[in-house]
Amino acid sequence: MEGSWYRSKTNSRYSRDQGIPFTPILLQERNTLFPKSIAMTFLQRYFLADFRRSILCSLAAILALNSLIDSSIAIGQEDAVKAAKVKAESSEGFQSLCNGKDLTGWEGAVDDYEVVEGSIVCKPNRGGVLFTKKQFADFVVRVEFLIPPGGNNGLAIRYPGKGRASYDAMCELQVLDDDAPKYATLDPRQYHGSIYGIVAAKRGALKPVGQWNEQEVTVVGSRIKVELNGQVIVDADVAPVETYLHDLPHPGKMLTQGHFGFAGHGDPVKFRNIRIKELKPAEQPPVQSAKPSSEKSADESARKK
Repeated sequence: MEGSWYRSKTNSRYSRDQGIPFTPILLQERNTLFPKSIAMTFLQRYFLADFRRSILCSLAAILALNSLIDSSIAIGQEDAVKAAKVKAESSEGFQSLCNGKDLTGWEGAVDDYEVVEGSIVCKPNRGGVLFTKKQFADFVVRVEFLIPPGGNNGLAIRYPGKGRASYDAMCELQVLDDDAPKYATLDPRQYHGSIYGIVAAKRGALKPVGQWNEQEVTVVGSRIKVELNGQVIVDADVAPVETYLHDLPHPGKMLTQGHFGFAGHGDPVKFRNIRIKELKPAEQPPVQSAKPSSEKSADESARKK
């Protein structure tokens, strides 16, 4: 065998201290002999470690890419569903009340609200009634909303353009974080979905704070139906109700038309996908001759209070 033995004190000490048997190998490119154990250790420490890191980084990149693709597909599907829904509602006669850019078509507290990422938002520590320029008699309105912790707002129904939505309009439908500790002792007629101060709503359908809710309100004559996330929480006629919260009268209760709007109370509640359909006499749902049990209990609760 050609070549010369090379065994320095360093290599001898390494073999002796680590207990690794000394096995010479021939590195032909230099024609020099080295311990096989040292060569393998070098490969494991540097080459194989870098190789494993490269594999792991590649796998992580592939997983991240798959996640991004899945998210994009989900968003695309969600947008497609929303587009189909809007198209179907348009064919049914629903019209959007917000262009997603500004407050064109709205009056009242326009300086206290703003449009952020397509949603109408009440500015923090501001409020008042923001209402549509157009007035409505009988209608169905659909809206999505997101309530911040402790948030409070309301839907103004047949608002006359001035005064308080809760008393001077036909009514205010409460929009509230029911689970906030500061609201633990409210009157039942003050919780979310209630015809404020008049009829209490059924509780339990509101999603947790931070999640978007969907609500549909049908107003025909003196009757109001509220459906929250697919559950009917109010279906009542306000005309026969005579007992009110704090014994305060509601002079606007029997208004037959007015503006639709939002009654802000200083919290950044968000509203989006606001669309409304005016009901003609032929499209109005039939008035029930007898109230359902859930409505009776709500009205009875209101009278007792």
